[in-house]
Amino acid sequence: MTGEKKASAVRYHRRALLEAADRLLTEFGYDGMNMNMLAKEANYSKATVYVYFESKDEIVRALCIERLKLMRRELALVLKSDADTDGKLAEVCRCSMSSRRAMACISTLRASSAGVPTPT
Repeated sequence: MTGEKKASAVRYHRRALLEAADRLLTEFGYDGMNMNMLAKEANYSKATVYVYFESKDEIVRALCIERLKLMRRELALVLKSDADTDGKLAEVCRCSMSSRRAMACISTLRASSAGVPTPT
C-alpha cells in the first residue's frame, strides 16, 4: 500500500471510530462508554480500536480538537460574511452549538484527568 493510500485508510478508520465514539459519549457520557462498546458500535474488533487510538482519553481529546476546529471555521465564516452586526450576532448564536459541544468535551477531559466522575 502506498503512503498516501495508507494515510487515507488511517483517516477513514479514525473518522469511523470518532463518529461511533461521539454517538456513545452523547448517549452514555464519558464514564458510561468503554472501548468494548466503541468496538461494537463501530463494527471493529477491540484490538483494531487500539491500533488507531491508545485510550478513551485520546479519543475524547481528538473529538475536542475536531469540535474546536469546527467552531473556529464557523466563526471565521461569520466574521468574513457581508452580514450586518445583527446578522453576524444571529449567526454566532447559531454557531453556539459547536461551542457548547466543544466546551462539554473539554470539561469531560478535565474531570476525567482529575478523577472526578462525569455526569451522563
